[in-house]
Amino acid sequence: LFRSEVLCISEQTKKRFILERTRKTCCVLCPRRAMPVKQQSTAMPSTEKGGYPQKQRSSRATSNFCSSFSKPQGTGQDTQMNLPFDAQPGMVLENPSVEYVHVPDMTCLHARDLLAETPLPKGAEQFSSLHIIAGASAAARAEAGRLEQSGRDLGKAVSVYSWPELSKDDISGEYDALFQITSDMILKGADRTSLVVFVAAEGCQASDMALAAILGMLPFRGVQTAFVTSESEYRDPLAQLRSASGLFEYSAEQPERMGRRPLAAIFGPLPSRTFRRALAPWAPLRPAAR
Repeated sequence: LFRSEVLCISEQTKKRFILERTRKTCCVLCPRRAMPVKQQSTAMPSTEKGGYPQKQRSSRATSNFCSSFSKPQGTGQDTQMNLPFDAQPGMVLENPSVEYVHVPDMTCLHARDLLAETPLPKGAEQFSSLHIIAGASAAARAEAGRLEQSGRDLGKAVSVYSWPELSKDDISGEYDALFQITSDMILKGADRTSLVVFVAAEGCQASDMALAAILGMLPFRGVQTAFVTSESEYRDPLAQLRSASGLFEYSAEQPERMGRRPLAAIFGPLPSRTFRRALAPWAPLRPAAR
């Protein structure tokens, strides 16, 4: 009898020991279980993996939580259809436009006028420097010198370049001059907030306009370019522009140009106006098979 009683006590002690070890282990794994809890009812809550009680949540709270991810914000029956991924995209690229600025007296053109009337690049509050390119004539070089002095009077960093006199069939000379000037511009501190000014030579406005567009397009994928001309007739900067040798050309209405304007502004003696053109519809390139 004593032996059986001892065995019975030993079994109860063993069970109590196992339960105590299990409780301590659970307290280490889950510190919240170490806190004293009130005596629970005999009905055991549903358990997840590991035997821990699962947090009870009402069906209404669950439905509200899930619906917050799928329910559109706002009111109205058409809210779902107005979301961006359901809407048809409109015009992605803007049609190019260039402003022609009237100058009453071309001999009195000041760098202040160029800085004030030329649109700033996106994200800039002012132009950081002036880079003036004179066409291949004495009058253009003289005008570039006056603009240089007026720019220095404003405290701006100014650099002047001269386009060489080339024959119309000098393709190599035109190529070398174009990349030489753009390289010098970068070495002299030109950046995305610089203003490039091209002073056209007499009788070369058409080819000089093309050169101005290409010169402003090369460094940094484009800088703001102002074109100064004394021509007595309008010349559309959004038409097809071609250099004197025909080596370089630019057409603003081509969709491949993505609506980029060849010039930021034109300064001349004619009344102010705005040149506009619509972008041509894009079509994939399909070369003819031979």
